[in-house]
Parts: sequence; structure tokens; C-alpha cells
Amino acid sequence: MPHVYDSDDEVVNSFTIGQFYKKCKSYLEEDPSKFVKFALCGMDADGPFVVDPLRECLKRSETFVVTRDYDSLLGLHDHILATTYITVHTLARNEDSLSSNVHLRYNFTSSRGQFTESLHKVPNICLGTWGPHNHILRVYIPELYEPDRPYNRLTQSQQTIFYEKGLRPAIASLLDIEALEWPATYSDEFWRARGRNGQLRFVTKTIPSIVVPYLADAIRDAFRDNDIPWYHGLVVLHQIRGVKHASSHAPSRHEAKQALRRFFDENGLNRECITRGSWWIDVALNITSHDARCYGWRTDAHFHLVRRVLGISDSAARRITSVGSSQYTRDLTSHLAGVSGWRIAPGPRAEGKFQCRYFQGYTTDKALTARADGGHFGKFLKCEDVINGKASGWAHNLFTLNRNACRTNLSTARMEMRIPIKHAVDVLLNVDDQLIRDSIVSTNGIAWWGIRAYRILACKMLFDWFSEGPEHLRATPLALMLVAALVWLANGLHSTPDKGANSKRLMDAVLPHISRLNANPDLLAYGTPTKDDDVASDWSTDGESAMPANRRRVEGETSPGFPQGMVFLRRICCGPKNPVPRLQNNNSVLHPKAFKYFFGSNQDGVRQDLAAEEVARPSNPDRVSNKTKHTPIYFNSAEAEMEEDAPLPLLFNLQADGFHLLPKLADEGEDVEGDTDFSADDICKDDIDEALTEVYHQFILDITSKAPNESGAGNPSYLSLDANARRHVTEQTYMEQNLACYFRDCQWKIASRSEWNDIFDRLWPRKGFTLTATHIQNFKQARYYRYWRAMLKRSQELTANRMRAELKKKFDNFYFMPWVQSDCIWKSVYRGSFTKSSGINPKKACPLVAICPGKNPPTWNPAS
Repeated sequence: MPHVYDSDDEVVNSFTIGQFYKKCKSYLEEDPSKFVKFALCGMDADGPFVVDPLRECLKRSETFVVTRDYDSLLGLHDHILATTYITVHTLARNEDSLSSNVHLRYNFTSSRGQFTESLHKVPNICLGTWGPHNHILRVYIPELYEPDRPYNRLTQSQQTIFYEKGLRPAIASLLDIEALEWPATYSDEFWRARGRNGQLRFVTKTIPSIVVPYLADAIRDAFRDNDIPWYHGLVVLHQIRGVKHASSHAPSRHEAKQALRRFFDENGLNRECITRGSWWIDVALNITSHDARCYGWRTDAHFHLVRRVLGISDSAARRITSVGSSQYTRDLTSHLAGVSGWRIAPGPRAEGKFQCRYFQGYTTDKALTARADGGHFGKFLKCEDVINGKASGWAHNLFTLNRNACRTNLSTARMEMRIPIKHAVDVLLNVDDQLIRDSIVSTNGIAWWGIRAYRILACKMLFDWFSEGPEHLRATPLALMLVAALVWLANGLHSTPDKGANSKRLMDAVLPHISRLNANPDLLAYGTPTKDDDVASDWSTDGESAMPANRRRVEGETSPGFPQGMVFLRRICCGPKNPVPRLQNNNSVLHPKAFKYFFGSNQDGVRQDLAAEEVARPSNPDRVSNKTKHTPIYFNSAEAEMEEDAPLPLLFNLQADGFHLLPKLADEGEDVEGDTDFSADDICKDDIDEALTEVYHQFILDITSKAPNESGAGNPSYLSLDANARRHVTEQTYMEQNLACYFRDCQWKIASRSEWNDIFDRLWPRKGFTLTATHIQNFKQARYYRYWRAMLKRSQELTANRMRAELKKKFDNFYFMPWVQSDCIWKSVYRGSFTKSSGINPKKACPLVAICPGKNPPTWNPAS
């Protein structure tokens, strides 16, 4: 059962943002585990509490400045209205086609007649850019529109037609000399653009301003002359983005007109767009503190702002700001339920007299982490980063950013309206001062950025503790569920928390639940729409179809929520009894689809990444695969044939000299008592001699398993051993002087004593050695290396040194070993200082082999 927050619990404390910040600081100085539980779970020794940011409303004594600007523009026209030269892409990138929902519909024309459709559902191709900020021009081809299966990107064959039958002939008709530099066919240009490494290098051609007004007609004429019906209804979309700071002005009608003229002139756009075509512009209002305070929008003010700014009725405003409305998305700020931005597509019945197509409000603090990358609009983390140990550094950088921002950056409150350009100078003028005061939360910069810094610091601590723990506890469902929860939480700190279908499944499992009966809808976790392909969204959802709120947990009476006014996770178990942090065991299970979405693999796959093996089929019968996530487990087949349960003969006798391994780490939480997932692992034996014998045998097997193959899937292995022989190697294998028994080809050199010792140190590192990013090839996949690391963790310094001394004695009995590098076990290159005995091209790269100091040179007799 999920944790259910009892609404009847007595709430004895109500914290402002500043008080919550100070409490975090106090717990951090007292105890790291308590700090984590307070910052991320809302667990306070003084009793239950709520975070109430509305206690920090704008005071009467506070002053602020209001500015207005034009942020972006979208316009469709028969011609290109750029007043400057344009740069045309000979090859268009698919990602430059408009595929995001910009909340605009247009009445398109094709040979079949007229139809009205959203801009992102009609086939379009990026033609090029213009202006100082590389504003985008896209050609829309309504003739390709398929109402039953809308799509926006042209296929490869359609792009070929566009280039060969439309664009290039049009250029030739306008610029006969310049056209000589354009390849005759699309495939010719594609071949030219592809480099030797397979990557495409996109180039542009400059079109002078004198012919720009005629280019669209020339493309239509070219299609018509080539009997391609795409000329029907062809229009050009102009898009200006990211220029809000260039047009800032006072919110008066006179200033608005002057700023709009400058907007056209500075962005190289013909003012004719005001009277012809279909054009929309984003008009914005920015509220900045005069008193160095940080501002955020109050959640309970959305209704009043929408009603007043759009000029619509109470009922219409209430409808489009209700939790669960398909037209309304609420974006929490700093995980606070009471502070949030909004995104609203009003629709025809609520667009108001200014015909608003889209209305949004947000805080500008997100600019510090803004970066478009892989469908995300800000810096983001993945679960695989946590698994690979990279999350801690990411979290540290985000913590540092927030800490540095405390005294240098303010958060301003901003609202934007997307309206027809004819209303550009009429909206957001002289907005009522009291409306603004009633709609804003105001806090000092240290607290505003500080609560973010402390919450990401708590995440960092958990990432560190997770990485430091034993592998078997890291692979438990509750530990991995916490990883997914922390990634979701960290990514939603500066951007809108993801509320896609799989994120809702995660919220079901990791957030506290509240009774749905008479619940405050503002405290329900996923009371807003799931599907969000909005161009203004800060977060890319998982792409699953929308899941109606009433579909979730229909069998129960609870839903995940924010009963304490902030996004808190349910209880986290961390501290001395929990070597790996995890969520409390309450029988919650993460849905398999959600698990795969967050981790990119199922649970077995993640466990393999942490602790198991994965075998790949070889491409060549004589090519034995060494591309496994972990090497095979050593199995004494000879002993097994004689007696099924026969133990390995011990090769070491350290226990008799008083050496032993420390007890294994185990999760001692009462909530997982008896759960086999949390019992001690068997990665290494408890008996030191058994463990050392096992890791030694595993080492022999792993060295062979990771032996390299020649480059190219069709080439064989460098080894003469087949797959079966590799599984049956012994220490005698590495005592063989005839290298042809092991290799097809290699280079050898008798190592100096110092070189031989370095090889041993790299294969059997001292206690405290940690692999870095440059020490990953082979080592992390070698199972013996994991065994050895586990043994070092369970040994004192003196014990570790004695184990290495015993292993070194055996190591010195080997005749040969790979010439181990700091970053890989096997190195295949040509080295002039080495000798080759195979008779193969002496300068051909092959494995480097070290001969033990004091041994005679090797022999090479393939027949033996």
C-alpha cells in the first residue's frame, strides 16, 4: 500500500520559504541523514508542517517596475517578407521542421479545397534563415497533407522532389550564375555533404535581398512547370524567436507603437505583414522587484489574472484554470504547490476580445539552466548517469549555480500572450497595480535560490551514498525506485516536473498519497493534463498517450499529492543501517513501462549493468566475442565431473596467520527484514582463503575473456583458442613458453622488473584505488576486478597488503601476461621496441605481451 498522508494529522508548523531554508541549514549542520529526510521528505523532528509561500506576499512598502516587450512572431504569407538577404539550406534538417504545438491554426488551401489545421500537423520544410538572430523560414506544402495521418516532416523522397523540382530550378530562374554552384540533384548534394566519418555538414547559400520577394513564386512556378501539384496553397512561415530583451519598453500605447516599429526594422521584416497574411506576435509583461526580491506567480491568482488580462467572464476564466482542464497546464516553481506558472490555450470561447491563442506565465530564473538538448529545454539528468556515477558531479554544478545566484540573480515574474498582430499595441497596457500585488509571492534571493540549492545538495548526497554502496543493494527495486524519483525531482527543480504517463506511474509509487475525498485539487500531483507537446514547455513528456486522471488508481481512494505544500517524496531510508539509500518498503512497485522509460532498460538489464553478464553472438566463427558487460563466471568443470558439490582446492592459507575479511554490509532496516533482495550478497566468500582462491581463478578466466579481436567483424581473434578453450584456461596456460599455443599473432617484450610490477599493480590495485573515467576499458567488465574491489572494501590495510603479496608470488610464476595499460588490460598497437614471432606483417597492430623478467625468450611453434 502507498503511504497515505492523514489529512486529520495535526499540522503544528507553517513555514515560509525563508523558514524552510533556515531549517534545512540547521539540519545540514546537525546530521546529513536528517537533512536529507527533511529537505526531500518533509520529515521534521518537531512534527508535521506545511510550506506556505503565501505568507510572503508582496508588501505594500515594496516597489516594482513593469516593462513590456515583443518576444516572438509567427506569420504565414504567400511571399517572403524579409527585407534583408536570406541564407537558404540546400539540405534541410528534419529537426528544423515545425513539429511542436504552437497553438495556432490556419486555413490552408490545396487542390482538394480548403482545410483548417494546426501548424505543426501540416508538412513543412525549413527553407533557410534571415536577420541578425537567424530567424527561420519554412515552406508549407498543404498538397501533402493527409487528414487521417497528419505529419509535419518531409520524407527523403519528398525532400528530393522539393530540391530538384522546386528549389534549385527556382534559384536558376532568379540567379543563373549563382545556380551554377548548386549540385544538379539532391543525391549529389547529399554525397557532397557527407564526410568520411558519415556525418553531414550542412551548408547554406546566400540569396540577395533584391530577389527574395520573388523566391516563393519562383518555387511555385518550378513545381507547376514540372507537373508537381505542390504549388497549390504553398505558403511561407516566418518565425522570429528569442528577442524579448531587444524591445523592452514602458507599458503605454505610445511606447508600444514605437517598439513595434523598431521590432520590424531591427529584425528585417516588412511592415506589410500587419495588413496581409496571417501573423501572430507574443506580447509580454515583466515584473521586476525594485527591492532586490525574487518574484513568483501565486497559484491561486491564475484565475484572476486570466479573467482580467484576457477580459473574459468569470465562468470562462474558471473553466480554463480548473485543475484537470485540457486547456490548462500548471508549472510548479521550486516544487512549491502555491507558486506556479501556467500555460493556457484558451480556445475560441475564452480567447477574449484580443483573440488570444496562447497565454503563459512563468518566472525568469529558469534562464540560468536553459539549454535545448534532446527534447529538453533545460539542463537534465538521466538515471543512467546515476548508475554510471556521473550524477554527483552534475548535482554539484547545479548546487553551485544556485548558491552563486543567491546574491547576484533575481527572479522576475513574466506573462506572455500570443495574439494576432493587429492587437499588438492594445494588450497588456497599464495593468492594474493591485492585481499584480495580489498575484505575486516575494522572497529574498538567499531563500529563493537557497531552497533549490539545499534540495539538490540532498539529491547529491543520496547519489554519492548510492554509488558508494555494495552492488547487490544498489540493484534492489527500492533503491532503483529512489534513483528514478531523485532524477525526476532534480529535473523538475528548475523546469516543469514531468507529468507524462510514466511519470505519473512513478509519482504513484514515490509520492505520499492523500485521500481523494474532498481533497484540495491544488494539492493533487497529476491533476493537470498529461500530454504536452507544447513548444513552450520546459520538459519533454515521455510520448505515451494521455492518461485521464480518473483512470489512475480507480480501485483506491487515494492519489499522490503534495499535502505539505511542496513536492516531497515518501520516507527515504538512509544512514548507518542502510548502506544504500532507498525508499521505505511499503509494497509499492514501479510499473515496468515506467521503469524502462526512466532507465532505458528493464530491471534485469539494469542489474546486469551493475552486477551480471551479457553475452553477444560473434560475427565470425573464429572471432570470439569479448564485448560482454561482464566476463563469465569461473566454473571448475574438472572438479564438478568428480563430485557435484566439490569445493575449490584452496590455494592460499591466510586465515591460519590470523587474517580475515570484515563482515559484509547488509540493509538492517526493519521494513525489509527477511526480504532476500536485502540479504548479504555472495559476490565474495566470507572465508578469506576461499575468496582469494576464487578471485584468482576468476582472474585467469577474465584475462582470456577480454583478449582482443582484430578490427572488423569479419576478422578472427588474435587468440588461437576457441570459445570452449577460453572457458577452460588455467594458470598453466600463462606459464606456456610457446606463445603460438595461445596467440595467432602478438608482439612480445621481456619486461623489466619495474614494468612487471606496474602490470601487477594495474591488475591487482592497492586498497583505496578508484577507477577514473580514463580507466574503464576491460577493467569494469572483468568480474574478478569487481570481486577484488569487494574484497578490498572488506579488508583492513594490513590484510589487503598481505593478499596482494600472496597474489604477487603466483603472478611471478607466470611466463607471460598482457602488457597492461592504465586504461585497458589488452593493448593492440604496433610498437617498434617489441618483437613479433608469428611471421605476420611485422608492423601490423596486434596485442602487446609482457614476458616475466628473468625468463628466456618465447618460442613460436603453431604445430605443438
